Amino acid sequence: MMRLVPFTPAPGGFVTAVQLSGGQFLIEGWVLNLAPSDGGEPRHEPSYHFLTRDETEAAETVSEFTGWLDRPLGRGAV
Repeated sequence: MMRLVPFTPAPGGFVTAVQLSGGQFLIEGWVLNLAPSDGGEPRHEPSYHFLTRDETEAAETVSEFTGWLDRPLGRGAV
């Protein structure tokens, strides 16, 4: 049973956690990009990913990634 929250919002995006069939967890950090280099509309893009061995390491990684997503890309330091 997975006790992690599979979606963790952050000011600059969000983090997802998915338990894989082998018991590992895939953690991904998605950053909100307000000014993509291709000139397209603002969008979320994958920025960080990591495989963890167990739930404890997964929770630590989610916390770490959430801290990195402190503001959207393309936004000035306001």
